[in-house]
Order: sequence, then C-alpha cells, then structure tokens
Amino acid sequence: MLRLMEKCVVGLIVQDHGKLNIVDVSNTDLLRGSGLIEFRGSRASVSIGTPNEWGRPHIICERNSRVVIGRNCTLASLFVYAGPGASIVIGKGTGFSGGTALTSHEANISIGERCLFGSETHVMSSDMHAIVARRSGERINLGADVTIHDRVWIGFRAVVLKGVTISEGAIIGTGSVVTKQVPAHCVAAGNPARVIRKDVSWTEALH
Repeated sequence: MLRLMEKCVVGLIVQDHGKLNIVDVSNTDLLRGSGLIEFRGSRASVSIGTPNEWGRPHIICERNSRVVIGRNCTLASLFVYAGPGASIVIGKGTGFSGGTALTSHEANISIGERCLFGSETHVMSSDMHAIVARRSGERINLGADVTIHDRVWIGFRAVVLKGVTISEGAIIGTGSVVTKQVPAHCVAAGNPARVIRKDVSWTEALH
C-alpha cells in the first residue's frame, strides 16, 4: 500500500493533488503496470488487485471517493471517474475492451465478478448536468446507483444509465441504451433496451 505524500512516478503513474490519499497496489504491479491514477482531492483511495492484463487504465478520484478493482481483471483503456464521495467497485475477473468509461459523478457504481464489457461502452450514475423546474428551481434529475451483477455481458457501444440494475447472467445488445432493470439470464436490446429473449446463458468461446 502506497500512502501518497507527493507525486510518484513509477510504472503506474500516480498524480496526487490532495492529502491523505491511498493507493493499494502491490509493489510489483506499481513497477510493471501502466496507466494513470489522478487524485484531484483528499482522502480518496484506489485499490487494484493484480490484473490479468494491465492495458492503460485512467482513474480519476475526487475527494472522499473510492475505486476498488478486483484481481484478474482485464483493464485495457478503461476510464474511471469517481466524483466526490462516490465509489466504484469492480469484481474479480471482469474484462473491459477498449474505450469503456465508468463515471460516477453523484452516485455509486457496483460491477460484479466475471462480467464482460465490449468496446466503447459507458456506465454512468448521473446525467452530469442539472435539470431544474423553472418555477420552483427544484432539481429533478438526481443521480442514482448503478448495480451490475455477476457474469453480465454488455455489448459494443451499449450505455447503462443511472438507477439501473442488471441481474446475473444478462446480455445487453450492441448499441443498446439501458434505462431500467434487466432481469437475470435474458437478452435485452434496443433504445430503450427491452427484453427480447429469456432463459439464456453465455460463454466467452464460440462453439
């Protein structure tokens, strides 16, 4: 565990612009890894188990945020943004293809074990800008947690929006926009995504 006192440059680059931030990565991975961790506030933490493949992930943490990545993940060019007070947790053995982005500006993102994310997928727990009622000034689009359970396969260029839960073993079709809960062991596709097939499973290999 590296307790950051100043900017550290190793195999994995860490930029610390706050105080009391922590990186929990093995010394071996610090040297052999690649990518960038940026702390833009204080009292944040990043924990990365030894990956299956490092790639070049880019992780940004604001104040009091937390990012946890389990072991044996494939990180590719994964982009992670944890906003103030938010957490992003990724289970072991999950794989990301190029261009996946996880952004938690207001609420949390939880991803289970052995999931698979296609290229250019995006998971977000906020709309990133406020929508307000003109008369009252009340904000009407608050962020909400996203939960993706074990062994979910999310296809190329799919988007998962705030407040969504995707249950175990589900498959999200290419280019889909997921706006509501997806049941277990089904295929959901379209914009907005809807269930198009039930009682399915998937494997990494073609048979």
